[in-house]
Amino acid sequence: MDRRRLFTSKEKEFLKQLVLQYSDVIEEKRSDGPNNKKKNEAWTQIQQDFNSIGDQSQKKYRGQKKRKQGDMVRDELHEKVKSARTLNEQQKTIHQLMK
Repeated sequence: MDRRRLFTSKEKEFLKQLVLQYSDVIEEKRSDGPNNKKKNEAWTQIQQDFNSIGDQSQKKYRGQKKRKQGDMVRDELHEKVKSARTLNEQQKTIHQLMK
C-alpha cells in the first residue's frame, strides 16, 4: 500500500506555530462555559489560519480520496470476478458489472 505524507514539513511547522500562538487558551485547565467557548474559538481560528495558507492540502486530499475510491471499486470488481468458479461465470460477471 502506498503511504504518503498527509502534511508537508512546512505545513507541520506552520501548524505548530499556530498552536503555540493560542496555547494559553487551549491549554487552560478550567473547562467551564466561558473557557470552553474561548477554546472552541481558538481552535476555529487555528483551523481558519491553517487553511488560509493555500488549498494545496485540500487538492492533495481530494486526489487521495478519488484514488482510494477507485482502488475500492477495482478491488470489489476483482473480488466478484475472482469468486466466480469457471471462466464462463467470470465472463458473465464481468459482462454484468460493465452494464
